Amino acid sequence: MQGTRAGPGRQRAAGNPALTRLVGAHLLTVVAEYAAFVAVLVFAFDQGGSRGTGLASLAILGATLAGAFVASTLTNRFRPALVRNVGLAAQVAGYAIAAAAMAGGVVPVAIAGSVLALGAVPTLRPTGAVLLPAVVRSTSELTTGTLWISRCECAAALLGPLGVAVLLWAGGPELALAGCGVAAAAALAISLVGTTAAGAGPPPASADRPLAEAIATVRANRGTTGLFGVALAYYVILGALDVLLVVLAFEALDLGSGGVGVLNALVGAGALASMVVATVVVRRTRLAPSLALGLLAAAVLCVILGVATSRPVAVVVLPLLGLVAALCDGIGRMLLQRSADPRALASLFALVELVGGVGMLLGSGLAQIVVAVGDVHWALVALGFVLALILAVSAKAVWHADASADVPVVEMSLLQQLPMFAPLPPINLEALARTAASQPFAAGEEVVRQGDHGDRFYAVVHGELDVSMSGEHIRVLGRGGSFGEVALLADVPRTATVTARSSGELLAIDRVPFLVAVTGSDTSQAAAWGAIHALRFDDGVPVPPVVEP
Repeated sequence: MQGTRAGPGRQRAAGNPALTRLVGAHLLTVVAEYAAFVAVLVFAFDQGGSRGTGLASLAILGATLAGAFVASTLTNRFRPALVRNVGLAAQVAGYAIAAAAMAGGVVPVAIAGSVLALGAVPTLRPTGAVLLPAVVRSTSELTTGTLWISRCECAAALLGPLGVAVLLWAGGPELALAGCGVAAAAALAISLVGTTAAGAGPPPASADRPLAEAIATVRANRGTTGLFGVALAYYVILGALDVLLVVLAFEALDLGSGGVGVLNALVGAGALASMVVATVVVRRTRLAPSLALGLLAAAVLCVILGVATSRPVAVVVLPLLGLVAALCDGIGRMLLQRSADPRALASLFALVELVGGVGMLLGSGLAQIVVAVGDVHWALVALGFVLALILAVSAKAVWHADASADVPVVEMSLLQQLPMFAPLPPINLEALARTAASQPFAAGEEVVRQGDHGDRFYAVVHGELDVSMSGEHIRVLGRGGSFGEVALLADVPRTATVTARSSGELLAIDRVPFLVAVTGSDTSQAAAWGAIHALRFDDGVPVPPVVEP
């Protein structure tokens, strides 16, 4: 059953100003993040060459890693809207300080301002995960909002570098940082309108010692070790490219400051294209071969770019490198999801983020060391060999994880037919399908009763069920039908009675996995209980549901 508000048709995200503001602020912030990182590294290169770029990269990556821990703690202790707005205000101040200091040639202050701004960016994602379910009004809006935020992340990887390339050519790093400050200020202004009410509820409860739980899971399942190796490889690539693309643009390709943005945009374009490729690859039963091939391809591409460095080669290799790196990251996360205990996934993915921060620091450090000893060509070749080494070390564990993976193909096929789940990315759909439990029913059985408490969502595998409301027959549900989401999202009693017309089978999904899947973030699990009260009601009474056939 799908609840709707009175009036024709369903409410869409475009008709929800709060959701539009949330997504818009997210896009502005992540575009500024990508642009600022490039601009700071260009400034550092102007002031101190490749060594200056490396040191600036390490400072910013260290700040963002620390910022991620601080953001998680603050989001669990204070109102998410407050944490979000304070983080945005810190970004505005940091960008302004950095831009002014760059214009005045005060290098330490410029780097400090940049560290402040980019170190505050990690407040965006955990607070957004909590606020998103608080501002939506229906399941479809929840899913749509998640998808748009995911698309913002992908688009920013392209828009940020392209935008900074233009600003660097027009006025240098100080103009680029000023532009980032304007974007952050606009995001703050948007966020200040209406988010306070949405985030006024109590902060979500957090799991105790999630990293300790994740480490224990890794020790117990040797297959996950290889998957963390894949995650490490992906972030080593990102950290190394942060430094190497600056050196390539200035020293090897003679592209100047704007060229740094163009090279980053090429990588971002490949990452964006990986979304299309991933929808095909992840539907395969076995993912280890694709993962190994992707890592090998990334290693070979790095070596090719290092040995045959030229503008035409860069135009071809960098998008391919962005594509295979992002694809490996996506496949690795999917395989981790398939092979690990679903109860440990939240802590495992938290550990992935920690490994990511360490990997970026290692990649950045490796790049600047090899550049200092040799040059950018040797650094790219060395990066290729490091990736090949990670593949060799982790391959056996990856194959083990793949062999033990459990792919709920039948459940995924059924859930994908439902309108609310059809747009979900494959990894989210599979996570939902893995939590589904089979529930048979007999003819005449009352599956749910109007007025009872509801804690499960149901999809019909086979058989027929009658739906009635206050004694009035509404319609018949068959395979592909669903019911139960109104009680989960609005935390209200069942709005209809569903009785089996024949024997059959249902897929039953509990409240928390359902909400985690449609919001796309485990962070919103605890917050969802308070946030779903933001769903709209007419005169305090839930609007009668519309039953999907």
